[in-house]
Amino acid sequence: MTSGDEPQISESPRKRRKDSNQRAHHFLHTAKLLDTCNAGQKLLFLEHSWTVTQALKELGDRRIFSAPLVIKPDLEDIQDGEDSPEPTFLGWIDVTTILQAFIKGLLQEHKQLPDKMLQLMPLLEQHGKKFADKSLISISDAQDKALVFQADAETSLLGAIRDMFLKNYTAAGQGGVHRVAVFNAHGAVTCIVSQLDVMRFLWQHIAELGYIADESLDSLGLLVGKQSVLMLDHSMPTILAFQQMYARGMTGAAVKATGNQMIANLSISDLRCLQAQHFGKLALPIAEFLAVTHDTAYAGYAALGSNSLEQIQEEPFFGRSASSHASSPSSSPKKASLASKQPRSLRKHPRGPSKVGTAELDRTNTGIHDAVMHPITCTPSSTLKDVLHKMVSNSVHRIYVVQDESHLIPEHSVTPTDIMQMLSLLHT
Repeated sequence: MTSGDEPQISESPRKRRKDSNQRAHHFLHTAKLLDTCNAGQKLLFLEHSWTVTQALKELGDRRIFSAPLVIKPDLEDIQDGEDSPEPTFLGWIDVTTILQAFIKGLLQEHKQLPDKMLQLMPLLEQHGKKFADKSLISISDAQDKALVFQADAETSLLGAIRDMFLKNYTAAGQGGVHRVAVFNAHGAVTCIVSQLDVMRFLWQHIAELGYIADESLDSLGLLVGKQSVLMLDHSMPTILAFQQMYARGMTGAAVKATGNQMIANLSISDLRCLQAQHFGKLALPIAEFLAVTHDTAYAGYAALGSNSLEQIQEEPFFGRSASSHASSPSSSPKKASLASKQPRSLRKHPRGPSKVGTAELDRTNTGIHDAVMHPITCTPSSTLKDVLHKMVSNSVHRIYVVQDESHLIPEHSVTPTDIMQMLSLLHT
């Protein structure tokens, strides 16, 4: 160093983090919730008098799983020359609300649901016919005022995160609100913001988060106090799996075949296109339910045997359905063999009834990506930037945390609610 040079003083990590936190806090405080809205939303409103059948059809047609529940004013109450008043917003109805009410009704008639598909499927179909005619307003908790979260255009993103999205959030990572309605001055809902919309906005402005964007999940405390991942056996009836998830306040769970190897993800998104006439489909084993729902074939049974772990490394559990392969000449021979294995493997194992049940159901190609059959993972050393990118690019609400991404044994999961909780606690 020459006599004319000034000594260089390095910025301490503590000061750098404090400055970064202040920058992120300022960004979240000045950004508006309205900034996260998707332009040109075509909003669906579910009327309180609609039946479950009507609601599921409207939701399925739009490929969404939630919408505001409203009471529209009667025409005879509107005097000549008056503008029609806006509908009264009661809360939210989503497929989870409907399924929880369905399960609750079942348990009122049957203290415990059978775990055998042959007994469970006719029971679900019988109860489903009665349940399908219920009005939305009669569904338990459908008009719970705790579900009404609204904001005006000037609400800050930080305020919405703290006061709305994190409402009822617990230290164990449960609770939270998945969507917020934005109202205009006339009381009309103009936009609905989901948790994933917020994650997308954060990713688009990742530089504004500063230093913390490059910190690991471990160092950010995102894995502290987290409950363990719920692991569901692939052969469990789907409705019992959702019953377990609801009992633990979860919206998603990992599906395993042997040991703790994760082969798929089950979440409320898989109910997106559920229709009232197909409640019996929920009696299918989880793996078959996912295969039917996403128009693929479950080849896992062929891999379950004395050398199952070795075979798992050689071939996936899910391949294209036979019909999909036939229409796609570019399909690989390996995938073709997986699809063709399914009928033979089903005959080897006592699963004939599920094959019959599946044949009677309409296959719904949801266009879902590989994130269902190949869950998205990260490690404790993954950065916040990495996790946000995976969430947004794959449109998923749950990233499973594993020690080694070559061995899918999940220890924790990270959700948008977890990330918002961490951001809300930034110290300035």
